[in-house]
Amino acid sequence: NVTDFYDFKQLLVNGSFGMIYKASNRWMEVAVKSGPRPASDSYIVVPDHPEPLYREVAMMVRLCRSPVCPNVIRMYEWFDGGDSLSMVLEYPQPFMSLKEFIVIENGLSANIARLIMQQLVGAVQHCISRGVFHNDINLRNILVNVDLTPEIKLIDFSSARLVDEDGYDCRTYDGDFHFQPPEAFGDGKYFPVPTNVWFLGIILATMLTGHRPFRLVKDIFVRPISELDSIVRSCRDLITKCLERRPEDRPTLEEIMQHRWLIFRHSWMFRRVLPKCCNPELEPVETLVLVQFKASSLRISVDPDSDEDHSDNI
Repeated sequence: NVTDFYDFKQLLVNGSFGMIYKASNRWMEVAVKSGPRPASDSYIVVPDHPEPLYREVAMMVRLCRSPVCPNVIRMYEWFDGGDSLSMVLEYPQPFMSLKEFIVIENGLSANIARLIMQQLVGAVQHCISRGVFHNDINLRNILVNVDLTPEIKLIDFSSARLVDEDGYDCRTYDGDFHFQPPEAFGDGKYFPVPTNVWFLGIILATMLTGHRPFRLVKDIFVRPISELDSIVRSCRDLITKCLERRPEDRPTLEEIMQHRWLIFRHSWMFRRVLPKCCNPELEPVETLVLVQFKASSLRISVDPDSDEDHSDNI
């Protein structure tokens, strides 16, 4: 019984899947996700385990084998209580959902969006490398620590599946329909990497504009991506490529990570962002990066159609 090992302190979420509690033992605070024991068809075989595991547990086992990814939520252990199942998860603090963060900031600066995007692409790459397709990456399933330099955690693998390069039946899609790629609305199949790339495009556009690029489902098929004119050309290029309607036309995760907008320009930061009182020869790199987010009075006016990527700053 999980309550024999952890003291439950606070109910955090009460959902259709069960409940998530804040709990602790002698060493740390954790989140405990508990719910009814799933149906037998929700179990899959994982190498090195003698018996099939519940699908979400199986995905977390794959993801949490060393080396772990700091941007994917960790599972420490799980308990099979007969008629219930509990997962003991990392409890990061202070964090809020990316959705809450975007609402509070009314859209994010390009520099903050870039940092979040870099981490998110890395988290998705980690998942795919472990044979895990998240299947429901949306603003609520990304936690952001905004205390200092933004750090993200990808959470909730309840809809995750094993990576299948042959694709999945569109009728089985069970992610957030606001993030559903166009190919998943038909009678055919959708595929893990192109679907992840579509998720990333929706998230990047939403971070920068404060709202989703497609207000209605039908807009995905008949309208161009809205309100990107104020975004620098190189970033518009990345968003447009990620949101290509044909999945085969979207970039790979590796191509996204190497896109010119996503590559952080430290030398440009030193020239354009740091206040004159900072000395790049004396200050450590971590301090220089942090100054970028604390210097709230700095603004740079740029031509949004310029080829040079002058990202605005907080």
